[in-house]
Amino acid sequence: SIEIIEHNFRLLLAAEPFPPDDSPLSLAQWRASLWQRAIGDEQAPSDLGRIAYEEWNGMRLREFQFAPEVCAMLQHLLEAQIILAIITNGPAEVQRPKLLACNASSIFGDNVVVSGEQPEPKPHRSIFDTTCAMLGVQPSEAV
Repeated sequence: SIEIIEHNFRLLLAAEPFPPDDSPLSLAQWRASLWQRAIGDEQAPSDLGRIAYEEWNGMRLREFQFAPEVCAMLQHLLEAQIILAIITNGPAEVQRPKLLACNASSIFGDNVVVSGEQPEPKPHRSIFDTTCAMLGVQPSEAV
């Protein structure tokens, strides 16, 4: 059933969210291969995993939105002239589509730092220092 296949995919995704460092596969190809493995039917068309991945990813991004309460809070901070930024954690290939899906630029403008585009991810200090420098503030002035 679809529910079992999705459950199997989620287990595989939790165990192996990204391709191994030595893999020639892109993230999309890797996740399509996880779907193919979750389907587990050797008679299934070879591109069924890719089709399932594209549908899942599209649905996930369509639903990826800031909660209305979060938008209201952020808008209140902007009105109070608080400078806002967002720091993501993960590869740009995953984070950039999510930032577009939730229209983060309408709140944060260009004040976006994607850890996959930085030398070190959160919680390393360097990503926070980069963000503070981008905003023109000292770390002691940031929350």
